[in-house]
Amino acid sequence: MPYRCKDSDKRFSVKYGTVMERSNLGYRVWAFAVYLMTTRIRDVSSMEFYRTLGITQKTGWFLAHRIREAWSQNGGSPFSGPVEVDETYVGGKNKNRHWDKRKPGCGSAGKDAVVGQL
Repeated sequence: MPYRCKDSDKRFSVKYGTVMERSNLGYRVWAFAVYLMTTRIRDVSSMEFYRTLGITQKTGWFLAHRIREAWSQNGGSPFSGPVEVDETYVGGKNKNRHWDKRKPGCGSAGKDAVVGQL
């Protein structure tokens, strides 16, 4: 609980008021769970969360239930509004690398692709 309200002196976190509220799971588990639910054609079961995320079946059911509940409040679609997606390549210039670590080619050669969405 790193934040404190100046008016009421109550403590809160960034999870407050979201699907992740009162959850001991980390942001990575939530992000992977949402990713699994948005990229699969069929629905994801709690047993699949158990196998892929390394959490208990009960926690997997909790995750799926919370995510489905949040989507049903927004009209049943995970992306009901406009979605912005952008990509870039991250890495140093080829001329700044040691001679035996240089990658042939130009532009994105030897760089990591990074995609972000909002």
